[in-house]
Amino acid sequence: MDPHMHRIRVTLRPHDQPPGPYTPTAFALPHLPDGCPADMADWPARDGRYTGPHTVTVCPTCLPRHRRHATVSDPRPVPTDTPMIYAVEGPDATCSDEHPLLALLRGAGLDRMAFLPLPGLDDDYVLVADHPARGSRATVHSLGIDLHLARPDGTGRVHIRIGPRIDPTAVIDALHTTGHPIIRPPRATPSLPPLPPGARYLSADDAIYLIITGDHVTGADSTLARDGVLVAVLRSGWIHAAQMPDGTLTFIPHP
Repeated sequence: MDPHMHRIRVTLRPHDQPPGPYTPTAFALPHLPDGCPADMADWPARDGRYTGPHTVTVCPTCLPRHRRHATVSDPRPVPTDTPMIYAVEGPDATCSDEHPLLALLRGAGLDRMAFLPLPGLDDDYVLVADHPARGSRATVHSLGIDLHLARPDGTGRVHIRIGPRIDPTAVIDALHTTGHPIIRPPRATPSLPPLPPGARYLSADDAIYLIITGDHVTGADSTLARDGVLVAVLRSGWIHAAQMPDGTLTFIPHP
């Protein structure tokens, strides 16, 4: 397969929307004028899985079928590092900043969000957050979150899966260590959730002191890299720390 063919895309605007709360935006697929191959070995993991010809690619043979359910644009070139499948518009209206995880991703520059039909996952539509300038991507689905983050030196990507229970501090750690710093937009004073009896919120300075000294229940099991990320993010105000009745520290994303 000529790699230059991967740089041509067509935009599909679905005529019908699937049932449920999520509305997929217009999205782009590769246009292959020489035909959709039976297999594509270099299909990247950040775009799901190549499931065979005429499904996640468009060619002259299958173009009429795609046009039965969507308005298809003329083929156009895209930058080399553009994902195979991507949202054409910016943030989808269904992706609210009220969710702390989405706010973290937006703050790190992964701000083009939409529900896309990525193949190979159990979900019909997957929440995708792209960083258009760097080609980084996060996909949130029923198995957790997959992070495909460009390395700071431009030598490829790191693939990290977190889940099915998503730990916000692990997401923050992955973003920071790959050069995706989180910039927190100005926000009002947060209304933090109530804590169980015997637990208490800590100031950023008090939490940082406990982390640096290791004077908490899991302090001996921590690492310098993780502690450094937690200190940086506590200082930025992206997360708040609380100490549980048993002495463990827990971290709550900024509401």
